[in-house]
Amino acid sequence: MNTPAYDSPFRIAVVGVGQITQQAFLPALRSLDDVALVAAVTGSDEKADALDDSVDVHDYSSYDRLLASGDIDAVYVATPVFRHREFAEPALEAGIHVLLEKPMATSVEDCEALIAAAERSGATLMVAYRMHQDAYMVELAERVARGDVGETRSFTSVFTHDINEDNHRGHSGFWGGPVPDFGAYPLNLVRHLFRAEPVRVHALGTRQDDRDFNFRDTVGVTLRFPDDRIAQYTLSYAAGDVDSFTLVGSRGSITSDSCYGFDPEPPRT
Repeated sequence: MNTPAYDSPFRIAVVGVGQITQQAFLPALRSLDDVALVAAVTGSDEKADALDDSVDVHDYSSYDRLLASGDIDAVYVATPVFRHREFAEPALEAGIHVLLEKPMATSVEDCEALIAAAERSGATLMVAYRMHQDAYMVELAERVARGDVGETRSFTSVFTHDINEDNHRGHSGFWGGPVPDFGAYPLNLVRHLFRAEPVRVHALGTRQDDRDFNFRDTVGVTLRFPDDRIAQYTLSYAAGDVDSFTLVGSRGSITSDSCYGFDPEPPRT
């Protein structure tokens, strides 16, 4: 494994330089004194030009050479989800740590292969789901745990965006659609607040006639939890930008009209 000296910066390469990398990951990386972005892998000259001159830019065909170079300690993989295993597995096999955007992969088989690769090499594999570490979410969970709303009864949420069909997410089938893209947010939020796993799920998907997605662009999900608790949420690529939730308890409720982004609105009790 390429382990740097104690007084050296931790060297990271990014694989995929799309919106989440540019908007969230790179600004966070630049705020750390002991971490250095040393390489990037992208197929876009425009995205490559936006990087600092100190970053060693590779195209996808030279990825294996980057892994073998000894110049990186970890990779952040932010490609479309159906390419996650393609880039995460060889890095793990090379003993390079991997921070992998969510969702982890497109199949149980791929997830298990990545876990096995990490176990064989001893490299760390982590899925980049940030919400449980977010100060907003920590406070919310604490309020529910201490009984601010009494016993939890129901949860509803809407998470929708108006996505351009020309975006790669707009024509990549189910795995480019809203359920894998941001369905994890309301699902993990209610699991976190209910402190339980769902026992039954029902979903209904539709396609808007005036849109050209090759999948169900709007999906409603209903979950049943132990103790007769119900959760419902709606996801869409064909609606205005909304990210809200309401948690109802036996003695009150908690609501937020902006909860899943990087600057969430304080929840209202």
